[in-house]
Amino acid sequence: MKRLSIVFLIVLSFLRPLPLSAQNQLPWDEVPDPRILSLEPAKDDAARIVLSFEGDLSTRGADRAIVSLADTRGKVLESKTIGRTTRPVKTVEFSPPGSGVYQFSVSLYRKGEEEPKRSGTVTYNYRFPLRIPPLKLLNQGKGTLLVRWQAVPEAEAYQVLYREIDYSETVPPSLEVLDGKTKTSALIRSESDTIECLLERLSIGKRYAIALSVHREDERAFSVPMVKTIQDTRDREWSFTWFGQSTRPELNTFAMLDEDAFIFQLRSCSYDPSTNQIIAKGGKFTAFHDGISFYYTVLDPKTENFELTATFQIDYINPTPDGQEGFGLLVLDSLGQHGVNSVNHYTNSAGIIATKFEEVVDGVKKTSKDTLGARFVTGITKEIIALGDSGIAQQGRSVSKAYSYDFSSLIRTGESYRITLKKTNTGYHAIYRNPYSTEEDRTEFILYGPEKLQVLDPDHIYVGFAVARGCNVTVKDVVFTTRDARTDPPGIPEPPEVVPLIAKVDSPTTYSKDLYPEDFRVDMFDFVGGNVGMFQYLDQSSGVV
Repeated sequence: MKRLSIVFLIVLSFLRPLPLSAQNQLPWDEVPDPRILSLEPAKDDAARIVLSFEGDLSTRGADRAIVSLADTRGKVLESKTIGRTTRPVKTVEFSPPGSGVYQFSVSLYRKGEEEPKRSGTVTYNYRFPLRIPPLKLLNQGKGTLLVRWQAVPEAEAYQVLYREIDYSETVPPSLEVLDGKTKTSALIRSESDTIECLLERLSIGKRYAIALSVHREDERAFSVPMVKTIQDTRDREWSFTWFGQSTRPELNTFAMLDEDAFIFQLRSCSYDPSTNQIIAKGGKFTAFHDGISFYYTVLDPKTENFELTATFQIDYINPTPDGQEGFGLLVLDSLGQHGVNSVNHYTNSAGIIATKFEEVVDGVKKTSKDTLGARFVTGITKEIIALGDSGIAQQGRSVSKAYSYDFSSLIRTGESYRITLKKTNTGYHAIYRNPYSTEEDRTEFILYGPEKLQVLDPDHIYVGFAVARGCNVTVKDVVFTTRDARTDPPGIPEPPEVVPLIAKVDSPTTYSKDLYPEDFRVDMFDFVGGNVGMFQYLDQSSGVV
């Protein structure tokens, strides 16, 4: 009798469990389409458009949203991505390139789904706001004033308005209303980036209120009047720029407060006034390169010496410093490219700055942030810059020394500091005389050899005021004078540099033989290189052995 063997094959199927996020997801066809709620100008800047929309970006909805700005032909000009969020209303900001009609849309995406969820397209008629450029007012002598400004996007014409005002008269808030006293220049149409207007036959010694009107079709925008006293001399020209690592256009800014008194503000950060805590930082001071807000003038180092003294009122300095913020007076032998923050600007420089300082004083390491000191950067050439950061650090030289490391010398918000930077035929002098100084405080540091700052741009030096990273200041009581370097006293040669010395003497107190053994070891660290040192061994009567 045959036996039948029956084999049962049991196949077990193990399914990987879905992630919790996927388990909670709604089916894609049940996720609502996104919906644009509003389009409106930003409250703090009408040049930006704020788009608000609804769309499910929770774990139950889409993985991401893409918000697009397009022209009327549907060409996408800019798009922004938003990831997971539980906020019911999301906002995105755009800065259209100019006036015109634009289309906005929102699309939701989920991994594994081919078709996105789309909002309807919303059309917006955008009007780029007319900007008011800062004015530069420069006496040209003989009752002539030069008014200069940068071109305004979409402006069609400009007109300068001016009127004489009495010294006892309050400056009018606007020159918009022509009352018989206000005069106007001819209508100025120009396609240049920089625009100028000469006001002639003005009364020397008199004050004038000056404003600019910007025209576009039937629209006009007016600047707040600035006051300028007409002098029979030619004004030195000062310019503002910002450049270097971590600088940002909205943070690194300049504002002229009083043309006549030469009072202005330099900023490099934003902060919360209610808590005094910093929000955003622009730029930084480092050993070999800076990111700064810089208000400067240009001199010829071969023929001009100078002395610049100013009072810095500290409107704000980061209460939790990172050691790269600060302010000061700088002279550079090359100027950074305006608005470029993606490339470090290496240059030779001399300066008196308030930032982090660290050095060994009498064998003791001292550190302070932030305090006033001098920093001299030399040895930077185009060939060394081409070697990159490591080559610059190895072959360049940066020397930093503080005037004081005492706790009382730390920079504080609300305080004022009067500092001086000058050039003589000896070199560059960084001077600070603390009214409450101690016997240990130093008052002047000198970079010997003015030629050390005639390397990258041999024919020019750039002298001015700087702030970086976490500091905002008001500069006032400025005194700036120049002298002819060719008739100034000759320079003083650089004295030999005293370098740190470490000595070790190893000898017995007594010895049985006439020839006395002695092991004397000396380590001298020459930070300059190429210097010649001398060692002498003296007996008890100071005679040379």
